Amino acid sequence: MKPIAIEKMTREQLRALPFGKARTFELPAARDIINATSLIYRSQHVLDCRFTVRCDYEQLRMTITRKRKEGADGTVKD
Repeated sequence: MKPIAIEKMTREQLRALPFGKARTFELPAARDIINATSLIYRSQHVLDCRFTVRCDYEQLRMTITRKRKEGADGTVKD
């Protein structure tokens, strides 16, 4: 999949991500990746889900996967 070029990550973009599918974003600078990663992990509580983030600072890309939150007993929350 071709990376999506963005200036910065927003909570609305995270909310629009489908569950279980990885999306790759291209940001202008490494500092933007750091800021986006922070926003992503803080947003987990507000959006009631989990994110997996993989960063490539050389290519200025990050891949994000949105997952449904699991309970303590291993069941997936809807």
